[in-house]
Amino acid sequence: MNYRDLSKMMTLLIGGLSMAACSEQPPNAALQQANSSYAQASSDPSVTRFGAYPLAEAQENLTISRNAYGNRESSETVTHYANLAQTQTDIANTVAKRRSLQAETGNVGREITLGDMLFKVGKADLNAQGQKAVGELATFLKNNPDRNVTLIGHTDSTGSAKFNNKLSRERAESVKTALVSNGIPSDRIAASGRGEADPVASNSTAQGRQKNRRVVVDLTGPGGAGVGSTSPSH
Repeated sequence: MNYRDLSKMMTLLIGGLSMAACSEQPPNAALQQANSSYAQASSDPSVTRFGAYPLAEAQENLTISRNAYGNRESSETVTHYANLAQTQTDIANTVAKRRSLQAETGNVGREITLGDMLFKVGKADLNAQGQKAVGELATFLKNNPDRNVTLIGHTDSTGSAKFNNKLSRERAESVKTALVSNGIPSDRIAASGRGEADPVASNSTAQGRQKNRRVVVDLTGPGGAGVGSTSPSH
């Protein structure tokens, strides 16, 4: 092999190595962190039990981020969905921690979610379906006089924080008023609003925002019979 052939071979080899180096994709820090956080959360039995809702949202966003990375989409897209996955994983961990603590102190009982569909659109008034659900809750409380109830209103992130805090509080108070009208003493009922502070799903989608518009009903005290057709959330 003469010098010219050797030189040409070296040029081709160096060029091939350069192309290989250029084809390698740098790691995405946000995706790496989201992968690690999700893996840890999904292996925790308390998170998979109490934080299943937001954890499922995290998995969906993580899958989108992974696919975007594999398809060499923009770093901004990969990072956006990875950050959403991280947020939902953090929410799942927070919910699980709160619910686990309640369980340890014997204060968990049942948790029921009265969804946005039980209220008039954008209002605090209960619709006919909502009145029926609260009626079933009142029946449960009458049959279990040793149980008390804490009502916590929540909203999505649409609108101002001031409006959301007001609406969430008014929805919780609306449920309390309905319970009192159904014969439940007011001293067995606590009501407050958290506004947009504790989402259970991403506010970036219509489906997620609907899940976040809710009144959570915490039933405390010894266990008892179920609450009719109103299903507890876990």
